[in-house]
Amino acid sequence: MEKQQSPGLNQNLILVLIILQFFFSAYLFMKINSLAKAQTGTGTPQAAANNPNTLVPSGEQAQNLDAMPPIGKTDRVRGNKNAGVILVTYSDLECPFCKSFHATLNQVMEEYGDRVGLVYRHYPLSFHPKAQKAAEGAECAGELGGDQAYWAYIDTIFERMPDIEVSQFGEAATTAGVDTAAFQECLDSGKFAQKVKDDMDGGSAAGVSGTPGTILVARDGRKDFLGGAYPIEDVKAKIDTLLK
Repeated sequence: MEKQQSPGLNQNLILVLIILQFFFSAYLFMKINSLAKAQTGTGTPQAAANNPNTLVPSGEQAQNLDAMPPIGKTDRVRGNKNAGVILVTYSDLECPFCKSFHATLNQVMEEYGDRVGLVYRHYPLSFHPKAQKAAEGAECAGELGGDQAYWAYIDTIFERMPDIEVSQFGEAATTAGVDTAAFQECLDSGKFAQKVKDDMDGGSAAGVSGTPGTILVARDGRKDFLGGAYPIEDVKAKIDTLLK
């Protein structure tokens, strides 16, 4: 004769199954949430692809804005060197978010006039193969043609990225008014590779871990930071605070 199962045993089995299902569902939720953050959260190149305000790449490095090397003779200032606020932007000429933010900074320059100045410092990211030579090219253009050529070259490179190749950087220099042969000789020599590295080291010391990373410096020494390609309204809000 078949034995009848105890009702209590069935209830316990059901309870165990419910508990197991709960933990399995919780695990799936956490796993899916983790994957979603990897695609859309901060701290990854994928995040920046979906959010133009995200630093690329992001890091948890502590900021020490006072460790940023002071603006000096090796810096080329666009606009007023004695402005109430100088924006020191650490940027990568191959970075699409830097390209977008460069346009924003140029708009800021137009709106604020002599009240602001702009300094460009190099921060070429290792996963952008053209960024290092593009940065060195800016220094070559500046050496050969002065501040005007330096900024014209940067504007042209940003405008033509990502389509322009390293072999065409001489064209950007020509557009900037620099002798093409002299520019190519300078670029091939690598004479400004150390200058680019020094810029990166200075930015990293201040807490910059990706591009664009912009440190705003008021005339009285106050500083603020923008980590990413922020909208112009956010940039202006920080400038206005430092101008007070």
